[in-house]
Amino acid sequence: EISFFFLEPYRSSACTSYSSCLGCLADQGCGWCLNSDTCHLRQGRAHCEDDGTGESLLVLVPALCPLCEEHRDCHACTQDPFCEWHQSTSRKGDAACSRRGRGRGALKNPEECPPLCSQRLTCEDCLANSSQCAWCQSTHTCFLFAAYLARYPHGGCRGWDDSVHSEPRCRSCGGFLTCHECLQSHECGWCGNEDNPTLGRCLQGDFSGPLGGGNCSLWVGEGLGLPVALPARWAYARCPDVDECRLGLARCHPRATCLNTPLSYECHCQRGYQGDGITHCNRTQLSPRVIGLPWKQAHSQSPGPWKEAATCDSVTALLPPPTPVPYSCPISLDHTEGAHCQICSPGYYGDPRAGGSCFRECGGRALLTNVSSVALGSRRFGGQLPPGGGAARAGPGLSYCVWVVSATEELQPCAPGVLCPPLTLTFSPDSSTPCTLSYVLAFDGFPRFLDTGVVQSDRSLIAAFCGQRRDRPLTVQALSGLLVLHWEANGSSSWGFNASVGSARCGSGGPGSCPVPQECVPQDGAAGAGLCRCPQGWAGPHCRMALCPENCNAHTGAGICNQSLGVCICAEGFGGPDCATKLDGGQLVWETLMDSRLAADTASRFLHRLGHTMVEGPDATLWMFGGLGLPQGLLGNLY
Repeated sequence: EISFFFLEPYRSSACTSYSSCLGCLADQGCGWCLNSDTCHLRQGRAHCEDDGTGESLLVLVPALCPLCEEHRDCHACTQDPFCEWHQSTSRKGDAACSRRGRGRGALKNPEECPPLCSQRLTCEDCLANSSQCAWCQSTHTCFLFAAYLARYPHGGCRGWDDSVHSEPRCRSCGGFLTCHECLQSHECGWCGNEDNPTLGRCLQGDFSGPLGGGNCSLWVGEGLGLPVALPARWAYARCPDVDECRLGLARCHPRATCLNTPLSYECHCQRGYQGDGITHCNRTQLSPRVIGLPWKQAHSQSPGPWKEAATCDSVTALLPPPTPVPYSCPISLDHTEGAHCQICSPGYYGDPRAGGSCFRECGGRALLTNVSSVALGSRRFGGQLPPGGGAARAGPGLSYCVWVVSATEELQPCAPGVLCPPLTLTFSPDSSTPCTLSYVLAFDGFPRFLDTGVVQSDRSLIAAFCGQRRDRPLTVQALSGLLVLHWEANGSSSWGFNASVGSARCGSGGPGSCPVPQECVPQDGAAGAGLCRCPQGWAGPHCRMALCPENCNAHTGAGICNQSLGVCICAEGFGGPDCATKLDGGQLVWETLMDSRLAADTASRFLHRLGHTMVEGPDATLWMFGGLGLPQGLLGNLY
């Protein structure tokens, strides 16, 4: 037997006749140029011929030839003369590129390919032809589903439709027919008739009203054919109550009385009947009878809510029932009820006993004004607490909540230069928010995503929380006096968080009115009221961060203090946080360029980007390429 190792390799000079990489390399005298997809004679050189694109190395090993399986989209696949695009007919969205001649019905021409995901402008086009695309309703964009995490690393798309993993819906705000369905989308709100809120339209908008303005009465009148004179009201935080009893929408038994409740209605059987009030109300066996009334005329004419009862032997008169004395829980146990303030009020959950808190439930959207302190949690409205306590649970499926918390009566950030009570947000260590799957975003002021649904490039974003098993609480501050908290979880009931929000208000400035070491600073024009502030030279939620330590050793000329950023600007030859370290050229000194917790200027507090490599540029600047920004995600530009 003669092994091929002893055979002389095939060589020829007809390299230009080969049109494929594998065919070219079957000839040992040829090499393949990837730039031009052409075969060249080696002739003792390892570079492609100069074709105006610059020299590149010839491919000489068959394993380095490009394969059809490496093409990820139809256009790139069909532009290769040896490849074809196969679209599966049994599995929606399943497609692959392979060598030509492998199957019937394959696409071989780029003109036959469906448009790229980024070229599809509507939801219907995005999900057509069993594509690999997904439609993000909140951003109104079509994207390749396989690239979701790279495109939206911080959940900028809060829900999508695709032809593979969900039923294609392609429903805009106008496609939702009820208020409950409408308010499931951030960008939608409900214009409903005041008398019967079930008569209404779902429109794009936010807390301020429908997008582009307009009167709700006009929107409802045009859409439903009702007179425009009928009053209508905009609802964004939660759906208005519907009086099913008055409107005749309740399904109660004819022998039952309808009672309207905030979220629904109740049916109670009339006196002398028993049942569920809906399907049956049966007459009771014994009806109340009074046998003889041995009362004096004066007694029978006495006013008051007298009660009477009858037995077979005698008649017993019961005195008027005692008037219950209302009991209100102290402010320190707010949002509680019960004889001992031991349970949370409706809309809140938790255990207020032994110093515990009552957390406001996740009810979609909530507006909280003039807040001194409040506890928030991700437990869904009407949900159940997890076994054994712990963090709140979000419930199955997609869950989201938005809380708008203001330290004043107005839903507006404080004006520049005005002494404003900051809001401190503290996350409990028992929070469980796995990254890329659930997240909590905190904004200082109103974020733009309330209008557009896009979280990226929002300058008001001050923090993004995710992770599990923390050993201590996490704290951030909203210095504008307006905090917006956005929570979202996708797919698990074991994720959630508990948090507390407090403002820096204090009373007349007496001892104990502020947490140590903060001091109460009186407010101008507000008698008996003030704001808790850190002592001079300190900052941060707990006053543990020094502003310009040691005054940057300015007396020695080592540096000066940047008052707006709260950091030292060291002179040449000095470094360190206080500019006390003399640099000799061989030292590595950590220097803080900016810390959002120290900046008094709110315009300088938004998050920039994270990176690991910077180079010195002209005019004492630092240049960074790429990196990661919380508002923008992965970056690929210069900064």
